[in-house]
Amino acid sequence: MLASEGLNVRRQIGRDKSKLKTVDVRGFLKSIVADDDGLIVECKITSAGSVRVNEILQLLQLDQQMLAAPIRRTSVQWENN
Repeated sequence: MLASEGLNVRRQIGRDKSKLKTVDVRGFLKSIVADDDGLIVECKITSAGSVRVNEILQLLQLDQQMLAAPIRRTSVQWENN
């Protein structure tokens, strides 16, 4: 998946979430690693935005209802570029 040039998802926008737009989220994904504890996804946030958890699940074809444990953020690291 990370070898792809682009990863397009449909994102709901607007106050009532009734509109959809296509967003390329590939640039927001740094790494995806599966280990014994689960799946670790490293994302980045930029002035252009970020990827949402539900979009990551969609790309991985995972249903949140079917996960063995809840999704949790384990750390946040700030970088000055």
